[in-house]
Amino acid sequence: ENPQTPAPSNEPVPSPEADGPGTPLQRSLLTHLPKAVADTLNAVFVRGVCQPSQFDDRAMDILRELDEDAAVAALNDFASMDPARVRNPSAFWMGLARKYKTQPFPRRKPSHA
Repeated sequence: ENPQTPAPSNEPVPSPEADGPGTPLQRSLLTHLPKAVADTLNAVFVRGVCQPSQFDDRAMDILRELDEDAAVAALNDFASMDPARVRNPSAFWMGLARKYKTQPFPRRKPSHA
């Protein structure tokens, strides 16, 4: 064994929901959204495609204008982007969201077994 290796810590590993830099802003962004939309937007932040501080008022406004299914689908597309290829996350999101806003998005129908 290496005597300089520190002993394992019993402290819990911080989760994305733990308090940290940007977390209050992130929480305030997510509070007023349907849970599915908020969870998907959080995934965008966790993946690093966009930081909460980069998701500006215009980006949030267009997100709110989308119906829930379209918002989740658009955010999933956004989350799947390579963060290195997105230079201006807010502008990229605006273009992507506009596509979902202008095309009819099929509503999910409850399945009956």
